[in-house]
Amino acid sequence: MKKRLLYFTATLLTLLFLNFIVTPHTLAETYHSDFCNHLGTWKNLIGQADRSISHGQFVMSNQKEGEHYENVSLITGAGERSSGDLQVTFAYKGQKNFGLIFRASESSPKNYQAFVYLGNGNWQLSQSTPKQTIDIKGPNLTSEQTYKLLLRYQGSSIQAYLNEKLIYDEPHVSYREGSTIAGDWKGYIGLGFFNPPSQLTVLSIKSGDIGSISVDVDPHEFVKLRNKWKEQLVTENYNPNIPALVKYVKSLSDNAKVLYQSMSLNPQRTSLWSLQPGESASAHLTREVTNLYYLSKAYGTQGTDYFQDPKLLAAIQSGFDFIVSQKGYDGNKYYGNWWDWQIGIPQKFIGSLMILGDKISEESLQRYTQALSAYVPNPYQQLYTKPQEIFVDLSFVPNFSTTGANRTD
Repeated sequence: MKKRLLYFTATLLTLLFLNFIVTPHTLAETYHSDFCNHLGTWKNLIGQADRSISHGQFVMSNQKEGEHYENVSLITGAGERSSGDLQVTFAYKGQKNFGLIFRASESSPKNYQAFVYLGNGNWQLSQSTPKQTIDIKGPNLTSEQTYKLLLRYQGSSIQAYLNEKLIYDEPHVSYREGSTIAGDWKGYIGLGFFNPPSQLTVLSIKSGDIGSISVDVDPHEFVKLRNKWKEQLVTENYNPNIPALVKYVKSLSDNAKVLYQSMSLNPQRTSLWSLQPGESASAHLTREVTNLYYLSKAYGTQGTDYFQDPKLLAAIQSGFDFIVSQKGYDGNKYYGNWWDWQIGIPQKFIGSLMILGDKISEESLQRYTQALSAYVPNPYQQLYTKPQEIFVDLSFVPNFSTTGANRTD
């Protein structure tokens, strides 16, 4: 598995948490069955299966065909899709080699993808043609327990949740020989059994657009994560008896004073700080966000002249609103160097959000995180570099792989 970008991964996790906290789930499920009254519309793509309702529960078992028990069954009533959420709630009774089917072609048994539990805590993500597999070490299922298995797939990105805990997260699924999962396949969802004979009791199946099936994040865990990140950036426990800390806080305070005094607060402003000689437009935008980050650090660090200063806070909030609404960092367009839009600005922007926390309104936080997630949809998508000062639509390099220093930024 490819090494991930450390900061980008943390960034994306933070964006997921922030968006979950402030953004209601408004997308609707397009398919939901608890099998109380009917089996639904199924089709055997591979092999044979027996399906019935017993005591108000849907029971499915694979049948022997020739020398094999393999069965892939599609829910044709759920419709076709290339991306989405798929969740199956089932009663586990010790079965092995069964799982969720997605992006399956109704007309070809050679085209489907699967997320399978092999047994003993071993899972597998697979693609039928060409035959590719990724082995995953995850949680072991316990007999006589009920589980919710949620698969979230979009392009080459796959996430899997078991009882709302993330067990697999790969923004760019690549197989051992270097090929990428076929993210453009469109097809049906279903269930699969891959030898030996098995029987599965299914309580419900849901599917829909990305984000239509919510994952409950513990708000206490989110607060702990945010506070831990904040503690890496600022301190609220100033000790005047520690010379190194006193020196650092004074330097931070002095730098903030220079930045604050030179920051334009004019309602008609066209920039927060003046363009420097030889500075490109995209680099200037990064510097403006970086300056807001240093002001945020001064606001959040006890011992500075600006610790929790309401006037500075208002200036910082106004500055970020200006960056998004007036300077074009809105998630829809860009210009110049890709690095500024995808690394330079997000690093400092998110650091500021961690420091300011609930001082940022929910409405503003939603706008900010939506913009950030548009520029950094995952660690493997890089924008093309474009001419400076001429806005263009977002344009990502296809099949891009990060190298060198960009892996550590």
